[in-house]
Amino acid sequence: MIECRELAKSFDDQLVFSHLNMRIEEGERICLMAPSGSGKTTLLRILLGLESYDSGTLINPHTSSMAVVFQEDRLCDALSAVDNVALVCKPGVSRRSLRAMLCEVLPNEVLDKQVAYLSGGQRRRVALVRAFACDAHLLVLDEPFSGLDSETRSEVAQFMLRHQNNATLLVSTHGEHDHVSLHARVIRLNEIAQLSSIAVSQPGGAQEAATPANESAAVSNAASDVASNAVSNVASNAASTHEGVSVSDDASDNTRAAAPATASIDTLMRLISEQKSMHEIVSAEPSLGKFLVSKGLPFSLSNPITECVTFDDAMALHDFDKDAFLREYRQYKCQIEA
Repeated sequence: MIECRELAKSFDDQLVFSHLNMRIEEGERICLMAPSGSGKTTLLRILLGLESYDSGTLINPHTSSMAVVFQEDRLCDALSAVDNVALVCKPGVSRRSLRAMLCEVLPNEVLDKQVAYLSGGQRRRVALVRAFACDAHLLVLDEPFSGLDSETRSEVAQFMLRHQNNATLLVSTHGEHDHVSLHARVIRLNEIAQLSSIAVSQPGGAQEAATPANESAAVSNAASDVASNAVSNVASNAASTHEGVSVSDDASDNTRAAAPATASIDTLMRLISEQKSMHEIVSAEPSLGKFLVSKGLPFSLSNPITECVTFDDAMALHDFDKDAFLREYRQYKCQIEA
């Protein structure tokens, strides 16, 4: 159960909402509705742990098992649709099953293309499938139907119902009939909270729907609202195989041979600053690989995607604050080496 009691949030002196009271039962489907700028995205970010609230009480037992579709698609442009979904899955999830999920909402012929070449609606569907592939207990979808025509909206809604798997589903939407397609309960923000009388701006002057790209905040599996940058600086040298994308054998062998069994923190920071692939970094620092897996990040050496993703990409994709993550890793490393 998720519950908000007398929740209040302001940016500087500007009220977003106050006296917000809401309760969502386990496995429920909710459509959260309100005009643009009223605070929907701010509320979702608070539930995800990406934004603090000023006062009140929030109960969310799912902070370690959440998946989210932001208003931005947050895809790695240099990777295919299948590889983008595989990034968030646990080791051992078959690529065949991921392809099957994607084929429910996308043509088979686009699945192996770099997503940079897909249409906006196709990219949106890749982002949606990625969230549902996580097998999370809480699914938070911010305007998931944006850019989709009515027929595709219906297909996507049916996909969501098929793959909800008893998770709690919270959807922010402007579509007055989306709750019918999703068999969802409607929560109107103005009915559960006192709202500001004017559109709310985030710090820096951006409207709520366009949260700042450089803002960061910690949460167990998501922490900053950063758009996923393309990993072309690594993947441009990659060679595609039937199992995924991997760097050329010669370059891969050379970097692995040069890496010591366990790198110092200084070496780790150098590899990160040089934008080396996660495979090179984890090869050099095996304890980092264990730490990543313990955090639910599928960047073990057995995952071929690690060949084309940098540390910064991994932080952005999973919305971790980079500095906070590295501080926590240093503590972890000290504990296991003590």
